[in-house]
Amino acid sequence: DQAAAFEAMVRRLSGLSKTDILFIDNLGECRDPELRPFLDRLVFGNSEGLRLVLSSTSEVPLDLSRAKLEVGALEIGARHLSLDRDGVSALLERAGVTPLRDADLDRIIVRTEGWAAAVRLVQVLLASEGEGVAGDARSLVGATLDSFGGDQGDMARVLTQRVLRGFGPDLMQFMVELSLVREFSVELAMHMTGRQQAREWLDRLVSQ
Repeated sequence: DQAAAFEAMVRRLSGLSKTDILFIDNLGECRDPELRPFLDRLVFGNSEGLRLVLSSTSEVPLDLSRAKLEVGALEIGARHLSLDRDGVSALLERAGVTPLRDADLDRIIVRTEGWAAAVRLVQVLLASEGEGVAGDARSLVGATLDSFGGDQGDMARVLTQRVLRGFGPDLMQFMVELSLVREFSVELAMHMTGRQQAREWLDRLVSQ
């Protein structure tokens, strides 16, 4: 009896002796027809001691208008989480990128949709292209944004430039060959790659 099961769960959650916060993520992935009545019961029938944070990439299966009126619910969407021009400028300045023109900041916002992680990735690309020369950042913005799409290729390029910098070509090739397996031992690494330095290189990678 699913109804009895979630009623028992609601009673237990509502009986908490102190304020607790329950996070339920990825609600959009749940197709159970009992989800909506369960959330209704949880939201509109719980005690003052329970706070809920519901997250979904699609519409939350809940009467949000009622929730706002009855329990003071807040709806937070992408527009609330993205950075505006001042936020982007502050993030870049704290990372050592000189103040950019408003037009450059607007281009960054359009390309990244203001998401902090994407803006940070643009900042890393600017730093890697300009090798930390702040004065060059402004002239690099256009070229960097033209090559930045926020896809896996861009992220791979950042990892290659920033994480693997300093490793020789032989060691990098060794890592590429090892990436074909999920798990490995020193012996397997030596057998796969044919490199007798496998133990030494793996020790170095672990230490770094």
